[in-house]
Amino acid sequence: MTDSLEVLPLDLDRDYPEIDHLFEVEEWPFIRADLEASHAQPQATAFVARRGEELVGFFIAHHFGEIGYLDMMIVSSTARKTRTGLALYMKLMRGLKQKGIRSFVAHSTNDSYRVFKMLRFQAGQSFTLLARDPQEGSVRGNALADSALQSNDLEALLALDEQVFGMSRPDWIGTLLGQPTTEFHGRRRDGDLVSSVCLRTRKQGAICLDTVNACEFSELQPLLEDVSGGLMDRRVECFARTDSPLHGFLLDRGFAVPEFFEAIGPLVEWRRGPVGPIGDSPRVQSLAWF
Repeated sequence: MTDSLEVLPLDLDRDYPEIDHLFEVEEWPFIRADLEASHAQPQATAFVARRGEELVGFFIAHHFGEIGYLDMMIVSSTARKTRTGLALYMKLMRGLKQKGIRSFVAHSTNDSYRVFKMLRFQAGQSFTLLARDPQEGSVRGNALADSALQSNDLEALLALDEQVFGMSRPDWIGTLLGQPTTEFHGRRRDGDLVSSVCLRTRKQGAICLDTVNACEFSELQPLLEDVSGGLMDRRVECFARTDSPLHGFLLDRGFAVPEFFEAIGPLVEWRRGPVGPIGDSPRVQSLAWF
């Protein structure tokens, strides 16, 4: 007799080792700090599916304002022909709606493209994963120390992020700024912060360029030159908005689509409900929902 499926609230201390195994199997580079950032948001909602002692899937979400972001679901290969994914989806959506959230955003690979279409989400912009391996003999550049931002820069970071993303996100940016695995770097003009980039640690010491913000790409490019040049000793990754100036900048500097992502990418953005223009400005250069 097989164990029945249980859908339980996420407990990171209990569940992370098995979630990390799913990351490894699916070749995603995420670490515990990525889940912690999502789970720290005031209306975060997350569940795991278990059969007996085995974790066979998880689904996590957070929110910005009244918009729910369905940030990550993985179901193990042994459970994909069962109702595990549907059970997780129904439980999570019910939890978000109980918190008053009626609009939703998600990103899918090719594997789940048809699922979101069936659920009446509308497809929009896409994001392409680009990566550059460490350059032999290189060392970390000093320019990174000069551009590092600290906790007293939170107000300026929030103001710039709001101009790019379209809403203020104090809990999200504050959480990232407080993580020991994350750094923010920025460039000022006449005392004002005009560009910023978040460096998030990923598996095997890789760095993800995240929340790449500026009102004009001309203000962003000098910071990107310093950051990408200062990280020649590390693997650097970025989910760049497809065909954006950032996408072209990274390709010109030796970044390429990783082999595992070629078959499943790009990430397509899906929306349902009155999301409005949040996260959809031409200023958006990188994936900034997760």
